[in-house]
Amino acid sequence: MPPTLTSIRRKASDNTLEVEHILEAASQRIDGLPDLLDELSVTEDWSDVTHLPDGTHVVPLARWARVASAYCRDGISGLRAVLSSPNHESFVLALLEELHSSQAVDAAMDFFSVCIRTPGEDPLLARKIANSLNLILCFKPEVEIGGAAMEQIRAFATELIQISSDQVDRAVPVLLLRAVGDESSLQLLDSLPEFTEHWASTIPATRRAIRNRLKKKKGQQAAS
Repeated sequence: MPPTLTSIRRKASDNTLEVEHILEAASQRIDGLPDLLDELSVTEDWSDVTHLPDGTHVVPLARWARVASAYCRDGISGLRAVLSSPNHESFVLALLEELHSSQAVDAAMDFFSVCIRTPGEDPLLARKIANSLNLILCFKPEVEIGGAAMEQIRAFATELIQISSDQVDRAVPVLLLRAVGDESSLQLLDSLPEFTEHWASTIPATRRAIRNRLKKKKGQQAAS
């Protein structure tokens, strides 16, 4: 059932409100949501940090609410404004994942353009970006992007793979190539050491997805 202001208020009251509920409501830009989240942040004493002074870990619902409200009020430009404050990158990326659209991909590439061009400058953020792009581009519903965006994301994933020192860090950018990889990506996969344990299927699955996508593209070009 789609979220409503009433359901969000009720869940907040009985302490069952999850981040996913906030993101889903924000993605629909429900009228009145920002005012409700502002109110709940105060009345429910939501935290803006992940750890209290005594070290207790908490969900920073106030920060999630801030990001959700910014998008509800001003759309993608609202998210850009949020990023002017530090430590909001993961929250904005999560909302873009929820939007799951070509516009979300464009926003990620715009907001994080420096990191996408030079992932080695901030590998941790780069891996978060790669994870979000992977979730948007490699999972249904299908999201289509243009050739220029595909080339840029492919270059980003390729460089991130090359600077990653172990299979855990390398796995997500490899999987991202399922959506943007080309013949050069297949050659890159052939040069990588095989993944092990529960990552063992990473390269074969990526190779298969790239080949299937390239085959489909050739078929479409031949038919046109």
